[in-house]
Amino acid sequence: MNKFTFLLVTIIFVVSSCQKDVNLYSCNPEINNWVKSNLKEISLMSREDITSKEHSVQIAIFRAFSSKQRLQLWVDKLDEVVKLDWSTEEKVHIMSLRNALKEEWFNDEFRKDSVKFQPVNLFEKDWCVEGVKKFGWTKQQIGGMVGRVEELIDKQGNFKVVILKSANAVTATSSESSCSCNVAWDMCGGPFGISSCYSTSCTQSPWGCGMLFGYYCDGTCSLL
Repeated sequence: MNKFTFLLVTIIFVVSSCQKDVNLYSCNPEINNWVKSNLKEISLMSREDITSKEHSVQIAIFRAFSSKQRLQLWVDKLDEVVKLDWSTEEKVHIMSLRNALKEEWFNDEFRKDSVKFQPVNLFEKDWCVEGVKKFGWTKQQIGGMVGRVEELIDKQGNFKVVILKSANAVTATSSESSCSCNVAWDMCGGPFGISSCYSTSCTQSPWGCGMLFGYYCDGTCSLL
């Protein structure tokens, strides 16, 4: 076997393993090793802690979270979102999602059961559709509310960007090959302009993308 063939086989094996291995937290080795080395600390993390990390690291931490932590993260986020200057009806709609959240929604085994999960999936889709039809919400607004964990700075869906100051802060130096969004949900956007989620050759992985970080990461956000 020549060097090129060996390298190709290795790449295919790594990508395939990353997609299938539920014990992996990130397809980026640097981030994955960091999470594995800090599982005890992650088990005690709050939303404030996770928002201090860059997005690719947030996804990996979310995968390591317990279902209780995942639930609390989104309860805290929606409690914060509803405090913005929405109309009364909009606030009622936001709280309808917040009050519907259950710990089982964020359980790995529950998500794998298509029969049990289907009503949740339909509820989430209907919630988004109603937001668009009834209130004229945009993709960016919805994405800012339920597709990113950072603090919203306005009702347009722009979120607060945390500047990583610590020299020891973990970052994804080679995360461009890892998928960062879900194509079907397409919740890209944020403070740098409206972008869309495109299917690319990025490495796919479960959890951490789409609505409430509850779906596969299978695309890349791009302004193109």
